[in-house]
Amino acid sequence: MKKPRQETGGGPNSVQKRMTLALAVIVALFFGLSLRIGQIQIIATDVYAARAVTNQTKDEIIPARRGEILDRNGEELAVSTVSYRVYLRLQRYDTEKYSDEVWETMKADAVRALATALSLDAAALTKRTETDDFRILVATDVNRTAAQLLKEEIEDTELVNIIELEDDSTRQYPFGALAAHVLGNVNMDGVGLNGIELQYDDVLQGSKGRVIERTDSQGNPLASEDGTVYSQEDGLNVVLTIDSNVQFFVEQIVEETYYREEPEYVQAIVMEAKTGDILAMSQYPDFDPNDAYATPVAITGEALTAYTEMDSTEKAQYLMQNVWRNGMVSNLYEPGSVFKLLTASAALETGVADPSSQVFYCDGAEEVEDKSIECHLYPNGHGVESLTQGVANSCNPAMIQAAQAVGYDRYYQYLELFGMTEPTGIDLPGEASPWVYSVDEAGPVEAATMAFGMGISVTPVEIISAVGALANDGKLMQPRLVKGYADESGNMVEEFAPVVRRQVVSSQTAAEMLAIMEYQPYSFLAGTGDFEYMEKFPYRVGSKTATAPLLVDGAYTLRNTGSVVSILPLDDPQYVVLVIVRDPKSENYGEVTAGPTMRAILEQLMNYYNIPPQYETGAEAAAPAAVEPAADEYETAKAQEEEAALLVPDVTGMLLTDAAALLGSYGLYYATETDDSAEPFTVASQWPAGGAEISPGGTVFLYADP
Repeated sequence: MKKPRQETGGGPNSVQKRMTLALAVIVALFFGLSLRIGQIQIIATDVYAARAVTNQTKDEIIPARRGEILDRNGEELAVSTVSYRVYLRLQRYDTEKYSDEVWETMKADAVRALATALSLDAAALTKRTETDDFRILVATDVNRTAAQLLKEEIEDTELVNIIELEDDSTRQYPFGALAAHVLGNVNMDGVGLNGIELQYDDVLQGSKGRVIERTDSQGNPLASEDGTVYSQEDGLNVVLTIDSNVQFFVEQIVEETYYREEPEYVQAIVMEAKTGDILAMSQYPDFDPNDAYATPVAITGEALTAYTEMDSTEKAQYLMQNVWRNGMVSNLYEPGSVFKLLTASAALETGVADPSSQVFYCDGAEEVEDKSIECHLYPNGHGVESLTQGVANSCNPAMIQAAQAVGYDRYYQYLELFGMTEPTGIDLPGEASPWVYSVDEAGPVEAATMAFGMGISVTPVEIISAVGALANDGKLMQPRLVKGYADESGNMVEEFAPVVRRQVVSSQTAAEMLAIMEYQPYSFLAGTGDFEYMEKFPYRVGSKTATAPLLVDGAYTLRNTGSVVSILPLDDPQYVVLVIVRDPKSENYGEVTAGPTMRAILEQLMNYYNIPPQYETGAEAAAPAAVEPAADEYETAKAQEEEAALLVPDVTGMLLTDAAALLGSYGLYYATETDDSAEPFTVASQWPAGGAEISPGGTVFLYADP
């Protein structure tokens, strides 16, 4: 008999099991969904509410206008012009409207449009789109004309939803490199990097505004709701003490000096004596802040090769340290003989010397402990000297003796008073602190060398500030570059008064120092010697030159920093000028390298301010009575000195630099057949010969061959 077939999986029990399982799954899903909804609506309600607000809120920044930088006459030196930033959106915001294929086509069309309108490399821009970023910045500083052309090209097309233009501003410097080391420059976001742009960045920046609006899913503002507007506050204009006209001719003269002397750099500062206002501050090589990242003009040879191999970060660091840096504020140097003005001032103020009494003696060197500190005439000397003659002769032994007579403790106090132990506080970033031995650190040798400006390092702005006190009745002024702030209409909203830091010396000492500075008829002022300018300078001016040897690998060399500081007009001192020529190729002394530069600046300065000449060109200026030696016991010595000055010293066998210094101490000038840039030679012969009579201020011809 055949067995009945058994059913597998189709009975009531099996169906019931499947239904139970399905119901369990549905319940589990419903339970999980309920938990998720509960988490969103109860536990994480704040988080998702915030996301909703963010997605439905449009928050735009209203840029503030960056303030302008103006010169003292209202001339625009740095301005901000309307420009645009262009972005390319990479992530689509409406996936229903734009499929992947459509969006990719739009991106390709946008790249072509941008490349055409903005003169960009399409392939490079396409490569940049290969990122997960929401959008990329395509270009900055796009001018109004280019932006308008781009808008016209994409309007009425879908590209308006992928190419975005935002209002921006571009910083421009109408006069290019003019006052670049004062103005500084900004980065691509308009933030100051150096100079006035950095020092007064908060004042110039102002405060940005905001517009906050509720939007629909497409990003369009809701008509039913008003947005919230927080207005921007534009930056203020910064008004400088700089006179752009003075700055212009000073920069021209400084650049000419650079190409004439081929030094490492040339610097010049012009300051108002009675206010501390900086009228001009020039350094060459310079840079154009409109194109601050351009390859610097001074980089050549191996240095240029090394620079081109740097990456962008390394180049920026190099430029910051070597090109944009204002060396007149941030770099230290040994001032050399200019510093003798401060030593002489201390001697006068303490009463250890007067201008005319011949209390100093130079036999060619000064013995200090176990060191022999030489005069530039060594092995010859100046003999008996007054303080006036010691400064005029630039005699190191005389200055050492003056500082020793003052005493180092008191001498150090005068260094402090003149500002040689602290920064000036000038309103520029990165001012360097001077380096000077403290009272406890300095021994007799260190104190002696500081008396003539060696073994001490200061900034150029400290030197001009200190010398400026002698032109201002002994009052030390705060050097400054900013007079105040102005609004967009040019109205001053805040003005800063000149600041007197302190009284350094008495007005009598200051007046005596001006007479001492006038005593020496330097070649670049006297109108004689182998110079371009052959007529006597028609203004009363006080000057001091310096030739400070450069320290290389721990030893002083023939390479030097030449400088001149001048005050004029002496009848009513108004201006202080400092010129520095570092490491000129000729290795000549400061009177030759920096002197003609000073002469040219002084001439232009007097012409610009319409100051009438104080005597006819070529006429002899009256010798200041205050500097004439008065003691009867020295009349014989003075007569002998004057008589000796009419006899030509024998300089054969001496290096040209030493021979020139010796002739200069006699009030004589020299001429050679070689170019100034040639290496110094040993004098083989001279005319007139040693011992021959010569008129004061005459010229001795020096030859390398017998």
